[in-house]
Amino acid sequence: QVTTGSGQTQRVLSFTIVGNATGRLTGYTMPSGFVITDATRDGEATPWDRFYIGFTEEGLYEVTYRCPRNGLDYKLNVLIDFTPPVLSLWALENGRARGPVSLEDLEEVAYISVYYNDKQIPYQQVLEDSGDYHVLVMDQAGNLSEYYFTILIYFDLNSLLFMAMVVGVLAAVGIYLWLSRKRLKIR
Repeated sequence: QVTTGSGQTQRVLSFTIVGNATGRLTGYTMPSGFVITDATRDGEATPWDRFYIGFTEEGLYEVTYRCPRNGLDYKLNVLIDFTPPVLSLWALENGRARGPVSLEDLEEVAYISVYYNDKQIPYQQVLEDSGDYHVLVMDQAGNLSEYYFTILIYFDLNSLLFMAMVVGVLAAVGIYLWLSRKRLKIR
């Protein structure tokens, strides 16, 4: 921003830095003094005017533009991707699971974040602990997908064996007390 002689603030230039792949651009206006001379999307001609090109469809855009002052050509290559990443969550039904949840079919992504009961945990392909989960997946173009689900309390083989041992110990104590009582003599 620039403050003019009258004391008013005027916006001169603003920009967003994006990578080679993005889902954040829907068009591009050439900087002052530059004009577009050619543009293609996925190798085929795409519409443009002298100062603006729309990025309304996904694909690899190659834009050639020129600075009339020095006569040099410049290139802008950008992959436009609006499709959010997809993550398959196995064993879920209506946002709930009665056992471990497997995170599968994950396409190449730049960032995965897993929150368990509102605390970030390291990424794991299989989530087993009962509680609430929030999984964020962001691809290289900045597209974001979010998944919310709950793993209900469930019994796996280890917990069933533990419960069987506890029941067995309680039964043995009960039988011991019952037999002890029969042998007890009252005087």
